Amino acid sequence: MRTQIALALGLCACLVPSTNVASAALVRADFNDLSAGSLLDQGGGTGLAGTWAGSATLEVVANDLTAPAATHFALTQSGTAQMLRGSYDAPRVNNRNLSTPLNGTVWFSFLAQPTSSVTRVGIDVNPSVGSYSPSGARLLAIGTALRVLGSVPDTWFSNQFTVGQTSLVLGRIEIDKVGSTDRLSLWVDPDLTNLSEDDALHPSSDTNWLSSVSALGIESYRSGGASGDEGIIDLISLADGPSAFQHVTGIPEPSTFVIWALGVLGLIGWRRRRTK
Repeated sequence: MRTQIALALGLCACLVPSTNVASAALVRADFNDLSAGSLLDQGGGTGLAGTWAGSATLEVVANDLTAPAATHFALTQSGTAQMLRGSYDAPRVNNRNLSTPLNGTVWFSFLAQPTSSVTRVGIDVNPSVGSYSPSGARLLAIGTALRVLGSVPDTWFSNQFTVGQTSLVLGRIEIDKVGSTDRLSLWVDPDLTNLSEDDALHPSSDTNWLSSVSALGIESYRSGGASGDEGIIDLISLADGPSAFQHVTGIPEPSTFVIWALGVLGLIGWRRRRTK
């Protein structure tokens, strides 16, 4: 019996991924290591090169955003509780190169809160650093809708956000998934412990729009409306490599739970057969 228990524990240990396995590269910006005020020319974060540049500036303000509990999002923040907010009635973006480009399958996540129907807030993948002329994909919460535009097909997904509430945006970029065609998948407020491909949002078609992820942009502004209608964004993470999903969510990929459960059930069945 002890031998069987030891075997079961050993097999489970093999099936559950080790938290010590690092991704090839990790990028994270939670703004808690920055000074309050203008983001422009500040550094900070993990896996980012140089300082934040851009056509205008976003503002580091007090408080952290928190993902909805139902998502089971498990990343935590430390340091001074701070987030990012715009202050303009026009497209504004700050951007920055990554220290190491991300390749293969790239997972990313961020927390976003649209504060009104005229909110525009989100991230740019591979922007033109130092200017507002995005060359990659723009992923924006626009009021209650999610809009994907830029180098990917312009696609709107309605009724994804609630004004005044924080949402978790999870994404996966599969570079050269089929030949040179890249695949972008998105989820808004998913249950990370039971993530379903059937619930993924995709632009209207796949396209060849990048060879690696080499830069990150952040947008927050309003289109009409009053001051204070700019959106809020926090805790941006990107990663590639075998533990990428865990690095951007704080939990292992859901498939690992299935493998673990199947392994345990198989061992239980094996022991029952042995005792008959």
